[in-house]
Amino acid sequence: MPRILLVFALVLYAGCAANEEGPLEASDGDANTEIQPSLGVFEPRDIKPQDVSAETEDFYQKRIDTIANLLLRRDHEGALELLRDTMASDPPEPFGHRLRSLEFRALNKLFTETWIDAFARFEKPAYEIGEVLKGEIVLMNISDGDLVVPAQRLMTQLGQDEPVVTKTIFRSVTTYREYIPDNTLVINADTRNFSIDQDIVLARGEAHRIPVAIDSMNVNPQATMLRSYTLECKLHAARVEVGGEVFHSPVIFRPATARVYPRGAEHLQDAPFERVKQAWDRESPVHMSLASSWVPRTQRRELLSFFRGHLVRPETIEAMKKAVMSCLQVLADDDESRNEGQWIAWIDRQP
Repeated sequence: MPRILLVFALVLYAGCAANEEGPLEASDGDANTEIQPSLGVFEPRDIKPQDVSAETEDFYQKRIDTIANLLLRRDHEGALELLRDTMASDPPEPFGHRLRSLEFRALNKLFTETWIDAFARFEKPAYEIGEVLKGEIVLMNISDGDLVVPAQRLMTQLGQDEPVVTKTIFRSVTTYREYIPDNTLVINADTRNFSIDQDIVLARGEAHRIPVAIDSMNVNPQATMLRSYTLECKLHAARVEVGGEVFHSPVIFRPATARVYPRGAEHLQDAPFERVKQAWDRESPVHMSLASSWVPRTQRRELLSFFRGHLVRPETIEAMKKAVMSCLQVLADDDESRNEGQWIAWIDRQP
C-alpha cells in the first residue's frame, strides 16, 4: 500500500484564546524497585530508612498522605506547594524519596493538564474522497509563565567526556483505516519525525502550530468503503520549561480523527438509522456501513440492538453478518479483531 502523503509546515501563531481550540475544531523507578500499594510510589530497595522518632515519622507520613489526597482531588498546584514546603525541611529517608516521587507526579500533571494544551485537530470531522484533509498540530501555553522549548541543547551522557547535542523532535503518526464491508479492517500507519530550527517561546495564550495536509486520493481512491485518518503526535523535547519548572517526559498530544466518505454518500446523513434499515432490507453492506457511521449517539443503543438481533438470527446470511461486524468495528472505533460471539458480548457491555 502506498505511503500516506502528508505535508507539514512550521508556523508560530500568537494571541490565541487560552485553553480554547477555536473554530477548527517517566518512570521515576527502574528494575530494582518495588511499589508501595497505598501510595503507588516507587521505593528502591537500596534506600535505607533513617532512624527517626515516632513523632517525626508520623509528621512526614501525614504530609505524604495529604499531598497524595491533593493529587487525587486534582489540586496539583496545592500539592506542589505543600511538597516544596515539606522538602525544605530536609526529610529523612524513605520519606525524602517518596516526596520526590510525588513531586514528579505533581509536575507531570501540571505540565500535561494545567500548563500546556497539546492537541491535533482537523478542520472538520468528515470529508469526501478527493478533498485534502487540512488540520494542525497545536502546542499552546495556558500557564501564567512563559513556555520554552529549546530547539536543542548540549548534554553530557554518563561515561562520556564530550557533550552531545540533543535535538527537539516532533513525532507524528498518521493511521489510515479502511472499513471493508466483508469485516476486513485495513490499517496503514505513517510515522514522521521533524525537528525545529529555533527555540519555541510562548507567552500565555500563544500557540505553536504545525499545519497538516493529507491527500485523500493517495490511498485506494476508487474504493467505495468508509475510511478514516487518525493524527497523533508526541513532542520529544530537549527540555520543556514553564515558569522555570522543567518537564523531562514527552508531551503527548490529544489525537484527532476524520472520516473520508465516497462521492455521493452525503444523502446517508439524512435519517441515518432509517438508511441502515433500508440498506439491510436491500442487502447493501456498503450503504449500511456508511449510514451507521452517521447514526447519532442518542440512537446508538437502538442501533446496537438492531445489529445484535440480526447477528443471532439463524437465517441471516454470512455476507450480511460480516457487514454487521464491519459496522460494529466502525462504532467501536478500535483496532481489535472480534468474532461473532465476541461482538455480541461487546454489544451487551455497551451502555
